[in-house]
Amino acid sequence: MAAWMDCTRTLRAGMIQWPDDPVFELRRLADMNQGDDANVTFMAASVHIGTHIDAPMHFVAGQPGIDELSLDDLCGEATVVHLREDRDVGPEDFAHVPEKHLRRVLFRTANEKRWEKGAFDKGFAAISPAAARRLVEAGTRLVGVDYASVDRYDAADRPVHKILGAAGVIMVESVDLSGVEAGRYEMIALPIKLAGADGAPARVILRRLTED
Repeated sequence: MAAWMDCTRTLRAGMIQWPDDPVFELRRLADMNQGDDANVTFMAASVHIGTHIDAPMHFVAGQPGIDELSLDDLCGEATVVHLREDRDVGPEDFAHVPEKHLRRVLFRTANEKRWEKGAFDKGFAAISPAAARRLVEAGTRLVGVDYASVDRYDAADRPVHKILGAAGVIMVESVDLSGVEAGRYEMIALPIKLAGADGAPARVILRRLTED
């Protein structure tokens, strides 16, 4: 059986994050090295830090929050599509994938190189509105991308979030797909269960299926 691959970005001070969000903070409140009885850590951040899940309600009122998402949508077989060109995902990029394999789809792009820069890159590749509409038509329940948003940075009206969110599609952002080959995988993507929240950090793991 194939080994599990951790596709989660480690939360740490100074990590790449959305420019307008509060700075991620992680510090010790109690430290055994300083004579305390236990180690106790404090964390403060946006719910959209690191590898995280956007609930449909993020940009669409009346849609489910993070604590209402279906485990059957979050976990199961997933398809990884690899784009080698540095551009947004279009519907032609997954036209070769049968609809039955598009229930959960993750897009590996040239964005993986952007993480190496150490600073937020506003020119990251995202998902085009046309691709988002095609995924909805195909019955997709979960979409993942390897940078901070399914929408382009300069997309002020956030069309992709709205197209996917209105259809109840779960969005997973900042997934670490570096080294993950195109193909079929078993996926587990579990967000922190926060009451009424529009998103939450998540642990995302993949295991290659023996048959595509």
